[in-house]
Formats: sequence, C-alpha cells, structure tokens
Amino acid sequence: MPTPMMTLHSDLGDALLFWRMQATEALGELFEYRLTALSTQPRPDLRALLGTSMAVQLRAGEGDVRWYHGIVAHVAQTGFHVVDRLSYAVLEVTLVPKPWLLTQRRDCRIFTAQSVPEIVRAVLDGIGYGDVTLSLSGTYPKRDYCVQYREDDFNFISRLLEQEGIYYFFTHSQTTHTLVLADALGAHASSSGFEALPYVPPGQHANGMGATISQWQLARRVHTSAQQLTDYDPLRPRASLAVDEDIGHGGDLHPVSGLTAFDYPGAHVLVADGKRYAQVRAEAHNVQRSRYRGDSDAVGLRVGALFSLKAFPRPEWNQEYLVIGAQTALETPGYASGEGSGAAPFACRFEAIESKLPFRNAARARQPLIAGLQTAVVTGSDTDEDIVVDQYGRIQVTFHWNTSARDGSKPSCPVRVASSWAGKGWGAMSLPRVGQEVVVSFLEGDPDRPLVIGSVYNADHMPPFALPDNKTQSGVRSRSAGGGAADFNEIRFEDKLGSEELFVHAQKDLREEVEHDHFATVDNDQTSTVKHDRKHKVDNDETLDVGNNATHAIGQKFKLSAGSEIELVTGASSIVMKSSGEIEIKGVTITVTGNNAVNVEGKVQVAIKGGATVDMGAGASVKVHSDAMLALEGGAMGTLKAPMLSLKADALHQIGGALIMIG
Repeated sequence: MPTPMMTLHSDLGDALLFWRMQATEALGELFEYRLTALSTQPRPDLRALLGTSMAVQLRAGEGDVRWYHGIVAHVAQTGFHVVDRLSYAVLEVTLVPKPWLLTQRRDCRIFTAQSVPEIVRAVLDGIGYGDVTLSLSGTYPKRDYCVQYREDDFNFISRLLEQEGIYYFFTHSQTTHTLVLADALGAHASSSGFEALPYVPPGQHANGMGATISQWQLARRVHTSAQQLTDYDPLRPRASLAVDEDIGHGGDLHPVSGLTAFDYPGAHVLVADGKRYAQVRAEAHNVQRSRYRGDSDAVGLRVGALFSLKAFPRPEWNQEYLVIGAQTALETPGYASGEGSGAAPFACRFEAIESKLPFRNAARARQPLIAGLQTAVVTGSDTDEDIVVDQYGRIQVTFHWNTSARDGSKPSCPVRVASSWAGKGWGAMSLPRVGQEVVVSFLEGDPDRPLVIGSVYNADHMPPFALPDNKTQSGVRSRSAGGGAADFNEIRFEDKLGSEELFVHAQKDLREEVEHDHFATVDNDQTSTVKHDRKHKVDNDETLDVGNNATHAIGQKFKLSAGSEIELVTGASSIVMKSSGEIEIKGVTITVTGNNAVNVEGKVQVAIKGGATVDMGAGASVKVHSDAMLALEGGAMGTLKAPMLSLKADALHQIGGALIMIG
C-alpha cells in the first residue's frame, strides 16, 4: 500500500510540522494523542497553544484519508532538533477531546426530570461542546432526581453512562471531533475500503497487497457469569425488586459455574429497570470472556469500526469483529537524526471482540458517597404555604451545596422524614416546615437517597425559649399555620428546683378523650377559670365529696333539676322534692321569714299542723281569709283573745255550742 503521509494543521500553520504521534483510543474512554512536532519558531508561545485545536491528516493513498482531531491539553518545549541542517524547536503536545475538559470541572448540583442522554448533553453544554450524535437503540426514562456531588463532571456522566450501558467513541474531521453515544451494534459501521482485512503472517507482506492484519491472538478468561440485584421501594414496601441476569447458558462460556455477583441497592424501584441494569452489568462481565488482539497497517482500522477477518488458518475465527481499543503509532520518515528511524510510518495494535457480543464498559467511575450528616433547608411550592408535604409525609429540601439552585430554581426530590415511631396508621409525626433547617442522612451514603432525621436551630430560627435564661425549660411549641409568633400550641416543662411546672397552652381548642378511667390528683389548690360557657355531662352517677366548705356564687340565675328526686340533707334537717310534685321539709325547727311577705298557697289545700302548738304572729295584724268559708277549729278548745275583739258578719253571724260563755 502507498506510504502514509502525515500533515499537521494548527494555529501556527506551516510553522509547526508533524514528526510522530502515539494515539491511544478505546470505546467508552477519552482518546489521547501524544504528538511530537517541530516548530520553525525557536520560541513558540506555549500558553497560546493551550486549548486550541489541532488536527493530524493521515493520507495513505488516493481517497484514503483519516483525521485525528483534538485540543491541546499539554505542551512542552523539550529542546531542539536538526533536520537537513535546519534547527527546529521540539514540542511535545498532548491532544485530547474537548470533553476532557470535564475532568477539570467539579460541581455539586441536582438534575430533575431528565434522562441520562439529556443530562450528558446538559453537562457538555457547560463547556460549549455540542458535537454529539445519539446512536441509541434503547429508550432511557427520565430520572426524577439525579445528584452530582463533589465529583468532576466527567466522572459524573461516565458513571451514569456505565449504569445505563451506554458507551461512546469519536469520529474525526479536519475541524472537529464528534462524540457518538452508542448502546448496540447498529451504531457501528465499517470504514470504507476496510470492510474485510486478510491475515498475512509477518514477513510475508508484499508491496501492493493493501491493508492486512499481521498478528492475531485470542485471550480468554474466567469471569462473573450471573448478576443479581435487588432494592427497596418505600412506596411499595412489600414488592419484590429482586432480578437475576444469567449469561451462563451460552456454549462459548468458560466451564466454571457458580460465579454470581450480588449487589444491593440496585438503584431501581421498577423490576424492568432492575433487569436492564442487571443485564448491563452481566454484559460488561461477558465482554471479558474472549478478546482478540492484532497488528495491522490498515489506516481505516479505527475504534468503533467493524471489519471481517479473512484467510486466517482457523476458519472459525474468520468472522466480523468490533474494534474496542487501539494504540497507533505514526511517524514522518527522515526526521529522526536526519535519517529514517526504521519505524513504519503507520502501525496499529488493536483489540477487538466478536461483533455479535454486546459491548459494555466496566463500571470504573467512582460513585460518590456522603459518609456523614448534612443540613438542608426545607423548601415549598410557589404558594405561601409553610407546610408542603405529600401523602407519604415527604418534604422538599434544598442543600447548601446545590449550585443548580443559584439560578432561582430549587430542585429537590420528595424526602422522607424519620420519626421516633412509625406504625400502620399510628406513631409520631412532626413535619418540618418551609424555611427550617433539617438534618439529612443518606441511605448507603448515596446522594440520590436522602433521609431527613431531625431539625436544628440557627440564627434565623431561634429556640422557642430564650437561652440561656430559660435553660431549665424544655418542651414543644408549635406555630399555627399561617400565623405569627403569638399563635402556637405549647407543652413546656420547667425543671428549675422549687419552680417545677408543666405548662400546656392550646391556641384554640383543647380536647381530651379517655376510653376508660381518668384519675387526677391535686395535692394543693386547683383553680379553673372559664371565660365563657361551661358544660358538664355525666352519663351515669356523679359524686362530689368536699372535705370542708363549698361555695357556689351565681351571678344571675341558678337552676337545679332532677328527673326523679332532689334531696338536700344536713344532720336532722332535710328537704325532699319529688317529680310527683311533693315537697317534704323536715327539721327540728323550721323558720320561714319574709321581710315583706310570706305567701303560702295551695290550689286545693294548705295544711299547717303542730303537734303541740301552732303560733302565728305578726307585728301589726294577722289576716286569715277565704273566698268561700273560713273554719277555725280546736280539738279541745279554741281561743280568740285581744284587748279588743271584733267579730262581724255582713249577713249572718252565728255562734253555737253546748255551752257558750260570753264575758
């Protein structure tokens, strides 16, 4: 095949010449081109070269052109070199893809409602890189909540891609390099003119034969053959999320059995997602089972390309392969000490797998862990509500480190709140409110799985009891939703020796409910003040036992009623009032006194009886009146006596008796 020719394109133009380059590339990895160039300028501005684009053109014949494009990440002037009696400054340049800049960026932020490809694009936008092609066969769901925590941008997107089974490679032109995201064989194609490459043993290659493969080796290894994952979903606590992906059913697998990898948590809440993640991990293990290595002079043999091996002595190896890695050496003849170095202008050592075998990157990107506790601020919705919670008691928080909240948004996920007691419809509940600072732990240290475990005070949210003056006080003071500092419920304990107190304050209503007995003992005084109405109801008996005096002062009216009988008793005296209308008053002496009048009235009869004497007296007069008839009768004797006695009848006056004495 024709001798390859290399040309370097840079901001220095013809002042920078290509000498040699070592190119390292692999699927799912950033390429690195270590370039040695000769500068006609003895003092090139190295700083000005950093971050600029360079492209190496490889021309192997008519139409066979390949580009290596990247940006300068490192440059050093290592000395001078003489070629044809001309002195050149030697520059060692490292070219990398622009996404390499992500390794130099570190952040803490939260992505919400985005799929992994969308997150990758958003991160790449941060460096102004939009040359991305999606060649994906799978569908990737949006993640409700995805955290980048104290990790560089490249590690962040790498671990997401590895988890989803997405890998990448680069295609090159004179002006750019394009990142291709892939997940299946359909993303790959052969380089034009290099679809089939024959095997030619070393030493048998002849000019004019074209591109060939001169070394071909197979390496096999024992690897994990099954992947098991499980997880837990608090919204479906009884659901089984266990998944199992076994790749040990193929006849081409190693004969060792029982090599299962189990992991928890699997980072899934749906079985379908778990199966996909388990399959990705299993396929990543399976990539290791058989790898082919070869040497070639085919300039079109690039990473991510397909080719078919031909004419190999083992016919079963003559099949289609996918190039997954390559180390390529390029050199301009005649620059080494003014003579040829003996090295071929182009040499490629590559690694491949059978194209029927799905490629997946091994999980190399580190998952960041939060080992300790953090605090965050409770956030709300767009309304003015100070309690924002869903039906599971989950709240929204914003972390102090969340740089994505600096633009005014406050991305978060529903965060569960730990409780001292959590039963099925019973337990303890205290919901943090908007603006409060809460303490957050992370399940398994995973930033994507926060859990609120408590609250803390700060300078904006001070304790309810002024400190240190009230350091002996403890308790709970709430705040009426939408209310101010004067609107609260409170239970407070005062533990100062000699001033101990339990204080209960209800901002509105206080309700007690006792399903059996209620005992209360007060060893000293009890004072109860009701500023409005009071209602007391006892469905059965009530007993009031007062050891000394009882005083009831009624401002206006007092009414005492009973369904059957009211009895008032003190010593030998009693008053009994019955529902039949009968009233009985008993006592040794009964005195009825009216300062103005005493009226005794009976609709049928009024009987006044004394066992010995009935004495009716008045300071002025005693009047006994009857509308019909008046009878005064003594069983033995009746006496009417006065200094002057007048008996008068308007019609008839009759006095009768067995013996009448007048005078």
